[in-house]
Amino acid sequence: MKKLNVFIVMFLVFAYGISASTSLQFLKLGISARSCGMGEAFTAVANDASAIYWNPAGIIQSDKHQILFNQAMLFSGVSYTSLGYTQRFGSDKAFGLEFSYLAAGTVEETTEEFKDGTGESLSVNNLRVSLAYSQSFSRRVFIGGSFKFMSETLGDISGSGMAFDLGLLFIVNNHINLGMVLQNIGTGVSYPNLTEELPKNLKLGIAFRLIKWKDHKLIGSIDLIKTIDEDLRYNAGFEYLLKNMIFLRAGYKGNLDEEGICAGLGVKLKMVQIDYSYSAMRYINDAHRFSLVLEY
Repeated sequence: MKKLNVFIVMFLVFAYGISASTSLQFLKLGISARSCGMGEAFTAVANDASAIYWNPAGIIQSDKHQILFNQAMLFSGVSYTSLGYTQRFGSDKAFGLEFSYLAAGTVEETTEEFKDGTGESLSVNNLRVSLAYSQSFSRRVFIGGSFKFMSETLGDISGSGMAFDLGLLFIVNNHINLGMVLQNIGTGVSYPNLTEELPKNLKLGIAFRLIKWKDHKLIGSIDLIKTIDEDLRYNAGFEYLLKNMIFLRAGYKGNLDEEGICAGLGVKLKMVQIDYSYSAMRYINDAHRFSLVLEY
C-alpha cells in the first residue's frame, strides 16, 4: 500500500511560508481587504461583517444588515474566498454566518517507493464555516463567540475538526476601544491515524480615534498576538476616511519572516463599499485582496 511522505501539515507550512507545528494553517489567513490593508490590526476595530473572523464581539457594532464578499489572490494560483453575513436583532443582539474556502492547487504525490514523485498530483483545499453571536451588556461592553467547522483535504486524505472563538470589546470612551479574542479553541483536527493541534491564539487590541473633524476621520490600531506555534508578535495599522467615501489604509505585521508592509484603499457609495489591499511578501508572490460590502 502506498504511503504519502508529504503530510497536509507540511504542505501548508511550505505553501504559506509559515513556521508551524499545528494543522489548518489557513486559519491564520485574514479575511477582508479592509482589515488586511490595516496590517490585520483589527481586534479592537471589528465593526463590519469581517468581525466574525477578527472578533465576534464586534458584529453588533453595525445596526444594519451586511454582506461581505472577499477574494484573495495569493501565490502560485492559490485562491481564498470568503462570504459573510451579519444581522442585528433588537438593540442588544447580533448574528453572523461566514463561509471560507481555500483552493491551494495541487502538490506532487510521493511514496516510500517513489520519493521523487509518482507523477500524480494531489488537489489541496480547506473549508471553514462559522456561526457567530454577539451581545451587548451596556453601550460600552460587547461579548461574542463563534462556533466553526473546518476541514482540510490533500488528495484522498482528509481531516476535520470543530472549534470556537471568544471575543470581548470594550468602548472606553469616544476615542479608545479595547479588544480581546481567543481563537481556534478546540480538540484538534482528526486525520486517518493522526490528530493535529489547531493554531490557538490570543489577541489583544487597542484602537484610537485620532481625528474626527468635519470630513476627516483617522483611526489607528495595534494588536498583540500570541499563537501557540509562534513567538509574540504585533500588527499595527491606520485608516483614513475622507468625506465618508474615500478610504486610505496602511499597516505593518511585525516579527514575521515572510510578511511586513500592507496597504489598501476603498470607496463607499451609498450601500456599497469596495476595498482593495496589498501585502508585500518576502519569499513568495505578493498578496492581493478585493472585498465587496453591501449594507442595507
